[in-house]
Amino acid sequence: MRFTFDPITIRLPAYFRDSANILLFPKFTISEPYPSLGGGGYHNQPRDTHGIQNNIVYQRGRHNRKSGAEYRLLRFHPFQVRNPTGGFSFSPDYTQSDQKGTASPTQGSGLASLLLGVGDSTSIT
Repeated sequence: MRFTFDPITIRLPAYFRDSANILLFPKFTISEPYPSLGGGGYHNQPRDTHGIQNNIVYQRGRHNRKSGAEYRLLRFHPFQVRNPTGGFSFSPDYTQSDQKGTASPTQGSGLASLLLGVGDSTSIT
């Protein structure tokens, strides 16, 4: 069963969908005490590593007989996706000032920044 999510349904621009190699819900990181929502973690890495080796050496007087075999198959198919449809981070930086405009580390909320639409960073990886 494949889970896909179209980012257009939450009103993100179409280029988020068009540039993604796999469609997942975007990752929203809101500062403490809220947990992250959605996002990456698609990890598909089949690793084929086979190795068979056998060598035989037979010595009798001045005569040597050698035989050997070797089989290798080292295939590696990396497929890692972190945040293909975007990662958005919201911190209390934009909502932590009081009426006088001075910032206070005890004020502000990442959730309030999310509701205002003012994020810290955005990335597509």
